[in-house]
Amino acid sequence: MESQNYRFKLGEFKCVALQDGTQDQPVEVINEELPEEELVKVLGDHGLPTDGVTFGYNCLFIDTGEHKILIDTGYGWYSEKGAKLLTNLKEAGIAAADIEKIIFTHADGDHVGGTLDPEGRVIYPNADYILPRVSWDYWTSEANLSQITEEAHNFGRDILPRIKHKVEVVDQDIPFLGGFRVLPYPAHRPDHVVILITSGQDELLHLADAVIHPLHLEYPEWICPYDSQPELAYQDRERLLDAASDHNSMVFVSHFPFPGLGAIKKEGKGWRWHPVDGG
Repeated sequence: MESQNYRFKLGEFKCVALQDGTQDQPVEVINEELPEEELVKVLGDHGLPTDGVTFGYNCLFIDTGEHKILIDTGYGWYSEKGAKLLTNLKEAGIAAADIEKIIFTHADGDHVGGTLDPEGRVIYPNADYILPRVSWDYWTSEANLSQITEEAHNFGRDILPRIKHKVEVVDQDIPFLGGFRVLPYPAHRPDHVVILITSGQDELLHLADAVIHPLHLEYPEWICPYDSQPELAYQDRERLLDAASDHNSMVFVSHFPFPGLGAIKKEGKGWRWHPVDGG
C-alpha cells in the first residue's frame, strides 16, 4: 500500500500531509451544469478517469518547534470514507496525545468528524482548539443551528459542547501561533476559512475546500455543487489563486489527490495545478 503520509518542510516548520481516506463519486459532482459527454471529454483530454472522480480527504500536521498542530481531524469513525488519520499519524511517528493545537477550517463532517470517538470522548486529549471568530459566531447561534442539516448538527450540537472549554477564538488576518493567519472564504460555507502559514521566507496557503478538484483551476467558471454560495465563489477564488501564483506559495488542498500539496500557476483564463512529486 502506498504511504499515506508525506513529509515536507516549510521554512523551519516540519510538516506532514496525511490522508484520512478517499471517496469515489460520479463525474457530475465537479460540474452539474455541463452535459455529461462534454465533461467526459474534458476528463479524457486530461488523462483522467471518465467513469468517476476520486476525492481525497487530506489533513495537515505542522511542528513549529513550539507547537504540534493538526489542521482538521478528518471524517473520523462514523464514515467508511475516513477513519485512517490516526493510523497514518501513528505511522508518521505522531501520537494523538502529541497534538497540542487543532485548527478547524470549517465544520463540515469530513473536517471535524475525527474529533470525538464513538463514545463522545475527545481523541486528542492534550489539544486546544482554534476556531476563527466567524466560525465561533456561526456555531454558537441558535438561529443558525435551527436551520442547518443534521450532519452539521454533529459539530454545533455534539462536538463543540465537549471542547468548548478548550477553544481559542482568533480574528481574521491577525497572526497567531507564530506564523498562522485565517482568511475568510464564505462561498463554500459561512464558517469556511483558508489558512495562511509562513515560516521565514516560505509561505503555504491551506485552501481547504476553496477548490475541490484541479479542473476547477483550469475552468474557473465551473460551479462547484458543494459551494453554499456559488455566486461568490469565483471572485473569492480568483483573489486567493492569484495571490498563490504571484507569491509562489506552496498550496495545500483538502480534496485533491494525495498529498494535496503543490503550486498554482496562472495560465490563460485560469490556473494550473503543479503537484509535488508525491502527488
